[in-house]
Amino acid sequence: MEPFNIQVNIEGNPETLRVVLDRLSNTYALYDKGTSIGLAWTEEENSVRKWCGEGMVALEHLDQIGEQIDASLNR
Repeated sequence: MEPFNIQVNIEGNPETLRVVLDRLSNTYALYDKGTSIGLAWTEEENSVRKWCGEGMVALEHLDQIGEQIDASLNR
């Protein structure tokens, strides 16, 4: 899969993030204007899929980032 862009709303402002899939670790590297801001991935907990992240990715934006990644993958 090729890298793709997603749009997230951060503090009322639309921001474009670049998403690159790492197939080996099944994570998504996130970039803001070419700068790495962290990783996102999914985990299953009690039959519920949830988005997780590390780095400078704000936890309050993970669900929104995950929704945008899912929407981009399902196009």
